[in-house]
Amino acid sequence: MLGRPIRTFVAVSMLAGLFYLACVHLILKKNLSRDWVLALISVGFVMRLVSFFSNPILEDDFYRYLWDGGVTASGHNPYQYIPDDVFYFHEPMAVPSELVTLADESGNVAVRVNHSDLGTIYPPVAQGAFATAYLISPWNTMAWRAVLFFCDVTVVFLLFRLLMNAGLSPQYLGIYLLNPLVIKETYNSLHMDLLVIPFLLFAILRITSNGHVRAGFAVAAAIGCKLWPLILVPTLYRHRPPSFKKLVMVTVCSAIVLILWAWPMLAAVQSGSSSGFFAYGDRWEMNDALFMVFDWIIQTVSGPLGASKNNTDWMVRVTIALLLIAWTLWHCRTESKTIPDLANRWVLIIGALFLLSPTQFPWYFIWVLPFLTLAPRYSFLVLTAMLPMYYLKFYYNAVGDVDFFHNRLVWLEYAPTFGLILWEFFQYRKTESAHHAKQS
Repeated sequence: MLGRPIRTFVAVSMLAGLFYLACVHLILKKNLSRDWVLALISVGFVMRLVSFFSNPILEDDFYRYLWDGGVTASGHNPYQYIPDDVFYFHEPMAVPSELVTLADESGNVAVRVNHSDLGTIYPPVAQGAFATAYLISPWNTMAWRAVLFFCDVTVVFLLFRLLMNAGLSPQYLGIYLLNPLVIKETYNSLHMDLLVIPFLLFAILRITSNGHVRAGFAVAAAIGCKLWPLILVPTLYRHRPPSFKKLVMVTVCSAIVLILWAWPMLAAVQSGSSSGFFAYGDRWEMNDALFMVFDWIIQTVSGPLGASKNNTDWMVRVTIALLLIAWTLWHCRTESKTIPDLANRWVLIIGALFLLSPTQFPWYFIWVLPFLTLAPRYSFLVLTAMLPMYYLKFYYNAVGDVDFFHNRLVWLEYAPTFGLILWEFFQYRKTESAHHAKQS
């Protein structure tokens, strides 16, 4: 690992992020001509084209996607079998012979699945996307990139529609298209988080035209990619609130879809400690800052009372979950009336989810960026230049000083965001005070 130019890569990525922020400032402050807008769009797609043929570096989650895609496409439940049971410890009666054959056919894919002692954590809609890549070309990262590219183009199209509907300039597309972090994490690292976004953007498009039922289906589909959009559900009822009849219809239809998603995932419950869902929710922690603060506070308070480490870990997670629920409900106290208003609420909710999470991987930034295109905030956009510091973890792990990264460097990584959040808060209070003074 020390032979790899990790520090150089991080430095270049951070410089690219700073250049991106300069471009965003130009986009937000200048009225660009049609030619400049076309140039921004062209540069964004050229960046994608160049990255499309790159070799993945420092990440290997895509092996799990390829494996899950093969299992799903072959007609088996990906939540029922732990990869290690198929690869190494299979018993003739416990693992279908088709999966053993599939592992042999996969070549290097099967043996490179990370955390192969745990079951998959990706819900059914994501599994459908993985299976699509397998059907295009088995075990082929280019096929998976093609699926991601289709999602990416859909995001751009939906963002353009939303910008037009909101009366915003199409030059704001540059905020999404030019972001180097999204390109690296999607086209190089091949992370699947982009799958969620088209459904959420479509939900905004539908809900702002009183299509609450279709918006409900879209959010349910997003939850079928990753579970975190659950937190956005209350906001669906606060944008041009629907009639009681439509409210019941949205709730019932969405619940039915979510039950369908959950049905195959019940097999993961039988895995016990080998369940990826349980392991991720119970002990995963990486690149976090605020989570460590809550962890320290709760351990300090509960330690003298004899609480075990396992109990305090759960107390931290439950506390943060309750805070996020309260934060979401706070943003539902009034109706949202415009596309930027709804997008801004989603930025604040998803941003809080990211900053309070025990896992703050750079590719999770993809969750919030499209909504920053509709409601820009420098406090979160600056993460483009700072999140590449996460990859220094690999360097400090190699030199035997990973604690320096976990306990020191992460604070530098998030310091600009915390500072800008405070600045935005005081600016908001100042504006509100001026508004109330004017009214009185």
